[in-house]
Amino acid sequence: MIKSLRIENFRGFSTFEIGDLSRINLLGGGNNIGKTALLEALMLLVSDGNPDWVRLLLGFRGLIRITGSPHEKAAWLWQFLFHEFDTSKEIRIHAITSIGEALTLRVFLRSRASRLAVGSVDTIANQDDVRRNDLHSGVDGMAANELVLRYSNSPIERVMFVESNGDVRNSPADCTPKSPGYFLGARLPNPHEEDARLYGSLKVEKREIDLVSILQLVEPRLVRIDAYPSPSGLILYGDTGLKRMLPLGMLGDGLARLTSIILRIATAPNGYVAIDEVENGFHHAIIENVWAAISEATERFNVQMFATTHSLEAIRAAHDAYQSRSHFDLRYRRLERRKSGLVEAIEYSHDEITAVAEADIEVR
Repeated sequence: MIKSLRIENFRGFSTFEIGDLSRINLLGGGNNIGKTALLEALMLLVSDGNPDWVRLLLGFRGLIRITGSPHEKAAWLWQFLFHEFDTSKEIRIHAITSIGEALTLRVFLRSRASRLAVGSVDTIANQDDVRRNDLHSGVDGMAANELVLRYSNSPIERVMFVESNGDVRNSPADCTPKSPGYFLGARLPNPHEEDARLYGSLKVEKREIDLVSILQLVEPRLVRIDAYPSPSGLILYGDTGLKRMLPLGMLGDGLARLTSIILRIATAPNGYVAIDEVENGFHHAIIENVWAAISEATERFNVQMFATTHSLEAIRAAHDAYQSRSHFDLRYRRLERRKSGLVEAIEYSHDEITAVAEADIEVR
């Protein structure tokens, strides 16, 4: 598990640090303070610098389709990653794990012509003499560059670039991370086909969990779920005692949301799950039970979770759920911007959350 995280020159963070991380890390704060960006930085790091995540980050923000010239595509993919769009400064994401291991990801732009002049990009050793020169921060020159993702624990340098025909390429093509990780965004529809695929993988590997019992927290009438073909692909169906089974998406957002969360925890053993606006779809009356289910699943599969929220009820319910457990593996932080412009993570204990809620003081 990650115990501390430091971010430099990424999105809205010039410099940001957060420490004493736990198994479950809940993040609050106002709009545009950096909650989602923190999740994005984390997932870039634990993906071992997989360039595919750069494209995925746009999708999590609702920008699924990227069109235009090679220059425009490169600008969309890369410029928004850098703090204040300053591509002359590299992004650094650094973490210390619970066993004292240091993980560092460096992200920067480099002239593609310079790299091609010396040949292969397969190893960092081959790139020691390559200089990041002829870089342009404007859109016109952006496609002449490539995005380099250099992960401290790998000899392989990851590179993303845009071909002259507009195709976006990665080198090497396969960048499978050592630790599994998932990101559930707040702006996208429920990933029904992906849920069915993850459910099937659990069954094939005989790692089934009692998903029905967990989902009964949201829909008590549910007695069975399974994956079946539909006009939109393979999806999960639920049996609630009606004449026929229904797609889980037709049984309410809460049921679909909890399914997505639990399946990702169960298929990321010893890995990471990040969830943006974790409270989405859940009625306040069941949110404490939802947290209890999340707690049991993350502990069983040894998963570390990071989640954002705008809900005071979700914050209090999380603390209430964890108070009853033998190990209190939850931390809540509110991100706040200081007069200096830097963002800080302020931790609140369970007693503090209860006290400020009764006093009607904002902690979300």
